[in-house]
Amino acid sequence: MNPEILSGGVWQEQSEEFIKRLGQLDGVRLPAERRYQNRENWRERQIETSVIDKIRSMF
Repeated sequence: MNPEILSGGVWQEQSEEFIKRLGQLDGVRLPAERRYQNRENWRERQIETSVIDKIRSMF
């Protein structure tokens, strides 16, 4: 099924509006939404030294 044919050629506009409305519903979380939000957060993070040591021991 081709969404472009089924939508009458306006699939892009319809899907963007659908996703926008879907994201406004309570309890709905879109795939990768948290990942995109986390990419915008560039604050410094504290990582326990035991975790860093464990990662380094793997190499």
